[in-house]
Amino acid sequence: MILIIGGTSQVGLMLADLLNSVHEPFRCLVRESSRVEALEARGAEWIYGDADDPASLIQALDGVDYLIHIAGLWKAGPALDACEALGTVARVVFVSSASRFTKLDSRDPRERTLARSMAEAEDRIKASRVDCVILWAAMIYGLHLDRNIRQVIHWMRKWPVYPNFGLGRGLKNPVYAGDVAWAAWKCTLRADLPRREYIIAGKRPIRQKALLSAIRAALGRRVWLAPVPVWLGYAGVFLYRRLYPDTHINYAMVSRINENSAHISVAAAEDFGYDPLPFETGILRQVEHLKRIGEL
Repeated sequence: MILIIGGTSQVGLMLADLLNSVHEPFRCLVRESSRVEALEARGAEWIYGDADDPASLIQALDGVDYLIHIAGLWKAGPALDACEALGTVARVVFVSSASRFTKLDSRDPRERTLARSMAEAEDRIKASRVDCVILWAAMIYGLHLDRNIRQVIHWMRKWPVYPNFGLGRGLKNPVYAGDVAWAAWKCTLRADLPRREYIIAGKRPIRQKALLSAIRAALGRRVWLAPVPVWLGYAGVFLYRRLYPDTHINYAMVSRINENSAHISVAAAEDFGYDPLPFETGILRQVEHLKRIGEL
């Protein structure tokens, strides 16, 4: 039995699809405020509770062999406390963001705070008596829950011009959510994994401009990738934040557009046969999904 914490995320939903397809028993811990229709459609068993509450976790972990935690690495503590108290969980697989390595020096204070919290959680995980694996995922895309690639898709669907900040040469390696789900599941099957941390990224690095071109091609739209100076991008963020103060858009995002952040998954390929989709294939699947649910 596998327990998923974070089952309503895009990785969680694709993991539920995968486990259902291979007839692997699983349940999800969800908040009472969560919408469970998507999990119900995937044949998931769920239990209401709080990932920050060890009592809820102990109840949810009853009869569980493996825990896959996708609810934010900074919430690792209560899960580890519950697993250590029970002593029956064979392994915990944490799925977190590889941005933990790039945002510690971010110019945005909220990003720095989040990166520090992930680093602290990493220390707690490494000190635990529980067998743990951390999957550091690159930027994840694939469903309607994606906040990055999906925004680009909708912009290009609506407008014939998309701003290409700088020269668009920064290397990226976004990863399809289904590949992250597969990697998490695979880590529950291999008791002899030689490592306890893995980078999970796409098939191969892709430059920012090529990434935008692939999205444009997946939509079948003629969209001009208009060169825009980076300084103008900062001005745009300033105006946007004045209009929408609670937005997650920040200046650091503009800075990273032309930086290289192309994570490579060599160790995962060697140790458990990780073979992800190239972005050109994954973005076609995301566009098909958005059309299927009526979003496009």
